[in-house]
Amino acid sequence: MKIKKVVFHPDKKNFNIEEGEIGELKNGYVRIRTQYVGVCGSDKGIVLGKRDIKNPLVIGHEVSGIVALGNGKDAQGKSIMEGDIVTILPNYPCGKCNDCLVGNYNTCKNKEIVGVNVDGVMQEYFDAPLDYTFKINKSVDLRIPAIIEPTAVVVRALSKFQNKNYPLIIIGGGSTGSLAAITAEKMGFHNITVVEIVEEKVKKLLQFGFNAVTVEKFKDNNNFNNNRVNVLDTVGDGEGFESVKLWENLLSIVPAGSKVVMTGLGSTTVSLNLNNLVRREINLEGSIIYLKKDFKKAIEIVTKNEKDYLNVIGYIGNPNNINDWYFKEAIYGGHLKVLIDFTNF
Repeated sequence: MKIKKVVFHPDKKNFNIEEGEIGELKNGYVRIRTQYVGVCGSDKGIVLGKRDIKNPLVIGHEVSGIVALGNGKDAQGKSIMEGDIVTILPNYPCGKCNDCLVGNYNTCKNKEIVGVNVDGVMQEYFDAPLDYTFKINKSVDLRIPAIIEPTAVVVRALSKFQNKNYPLIIIGGGSTGSLAAITAEKMGFHNITVVEIVEEKVKKLLQFGFNAVTVEKFKDNNNFNNNRVNVLDTVGDGEGFESVKLWENLLSIVPAGSKVVMTGLGSTTVSLNLNNLVRREINLEGSIIYLKKDFKKAIEIVTKNEKDYLNVIGYIGNPNNINDWYFKEAIYGGHLKVLIDFTNF
């Protein structure tokens, strides 16, 4: 069966619409017709040449789709058949390494990562294992399933904070940061502040009712009212974000006994002041992607609060002219969330 694909060529730094073949559907899989695809930070990293990929590659892993072929039981044990709305958990662990054997499937070093080391979802149809496919209620807006995967990332990270009554500081107000702010509120956190370097994003966050401040204001007004705080870093070294400068001071800014969880990935090596870390008993922990339980929780939260999550969508692009808008809007547009509409692809 011939299908259309959006293929990224890293040597040329552009996308091509190409025709490809999709083979016979394997046992235990379903064939999915792509509807919407979310643009993720890792997609941007690939396009900007910050992450090595095979040449060429279909990128994308945040997806809303409709089952076109196949049936069975999904990852939740629900019956799934043609016509059902679905999304996928796009990381397939090996199940054999030390990490997998102790239940840390999210840290598996051998996992297939959809859109990174295997072709992704920016194509007309793709096949996915039933074990990593999640059926979504047919009443939802078709854009919603494409927001579930990045929300699962923040569900896992937020679950690492034991005390939800401490103020929560989210470093970075982009896609992950804005989703984290919404999700934190739904999970019962209080006094949430988003710290963002781009003033335009701060304005957008304020419009949506978030408490958002610039990095400089955060540095100058770090009065935590004698509270320990929870800090969620969604940026790492970040494209165009001077979070490393903030990070170098972060452990001395936050009160003793505070907890910092990092989801942001980057290539920059950050120096740690061990006196701050040890003498002030700062808790520092990493968080990478999610487990199936986090994905299920994200589905529950997002589908119950559609309107709030749809608010973060700032731009919806057309895959047929992707080179005309991708860099301008997805990379440098300053939008909280960008989707790509494959419904007429």
